[in-house]
Amino acid sequence: QSSPCVVILFATRQTNTFLVLRDICPLVPGHSLLITRNHFCSFAQLPSGMLGEFRDVRDQAISQLVRTYADPLLFEHGSSAELPSSGVCIQHAHIHLVPVQAPVEEWLGDFGNVTAYDMFAAASRRDDPPENYLWYRSQLGQEYLVREFFQPVPSQFVRRALADHLEIRTWNWKSVLARFTDGSQCSATSTDLTRG
Repeated sequence: QSSPCVVILFATRQTNTFLVLRDICPLVPGHSLLITRNHFCSFAQLPSGMLGEFRDVRDQAISQLVRTYADPLLFEHGSSAELPSSGVCIQHAHIHLVPVQAPVEEWLGDFGNVTAYDMFAAASRRDDPPENYLWYRSQLGQEYLVREFFQPVPSQFVRRALADHLEIRTWNWKSVLARFTDGSQCSATSTDLTRG
C-alpha cells in the first residue's frame, strides 16, 4: 500500500515552488492542499516575487476542481514562527481547497472581527501583513481575514467546523497517520518535497 501522504492531485499543477496535493483525510472528494515546496510558516510570508506563480497554480487547481467536482472554498490557519494562535496544527504554508459550500465567514466571527482582505494583493502585503490569522476565500472569490482573536482558536478549527456542517465524523487527518505503525513513510516524503 502506498503512503497517502503524497499523492499529487494535479501533476501538471506542480512547479518548482508549489504543489497541489490530495488531502490525506479529505472531507469531500477533491479536498486538496496547495503547499509551498520551501518552508514558509504561512502564505502571508510568501515573497512578493512568488505571487504570480502562486496565483497561476491556485487558479489552475480551482479550475480543475470546478471541472471535476464543484467550486471550492479556500482557507488557511496562518501562523508566524512564534507562538501560533490561529489553530494551526502544521506550521508550514498550506491552503485547503474544498469543493463544498459552507458559511465559513460566519464561523470565523466567533473568534474575532472578520474583515474583507485580499491576502495576495501587493498593498495588503506591504502595508500590514498578518501574522497569526484565519483566512478564507469563498467560491465567489471574496476573501476574509481574522487577525486578532477574542478567544483561542481550536486546532484545525475550520476543518472541524466543515466536518460538523457536513455531518462527517472522521475529520482529523492525524487519525489517518495513526494507521501507519511509524511516521517514517510520511516524514521521508515530506523531506523529498523540499528537494524540488
